[in-house]
Amino acid sequence: MEQIIKGRVSKPRNRGIAMVFRTAGMSEAFGRGFEKMSLPYREQGVALPEYEALPQDFLAIFTNIVVAKGIVSRDMNGKEVTSGGGNEIPEGLTDKERLILDIISKGEFTTIQEVSDRLSISHASVERSLKSLVAKQLIERVGSKKIGSWRRL
Repeated sequence: MEQIIKGRVSKPRNRGIAMVFRTAGMSEAFGRGFEKMSLPYREQGVALPEYEALPQDFLAIFTNIVVAKGIVSRDMNGKEVTSGGGNEIPEGLTDKERLILDIISKGEFTTIQEVSDRLSISHASVERSLKSLVAKQLIERVGSKKIGSWRRL
């Protein structure tokens, strides 16, 4: 395993799949896969993937970077994820409210239309969610309607 991970041994187990990735431009040379898979983990300071070579299979276990870094409010299994620092997503919110609150918490909220486009939900739905979040005292409007912004409480 150590020799494989260090890139000293390169023997694709399935040449057909290896060629598909190479043709798609996702692999410029055999033997660099482990290096390329590990780079984003090193850059983000997250635990590196774990690998296990079995007689007939190869197992790769990847840490979910966005969960480890607290970027999303739920993991791929729907489990609540919090990033700490007082910006936890409270219980009892709709999925749309959670998404919008997360955007506001990160300071990424621009206009209702941009949020609508980004989340693929209607303009009216974004407005309803904002009103609900205000009523739940989770956000407030700062400044005027035209040039103001939303702030997490």
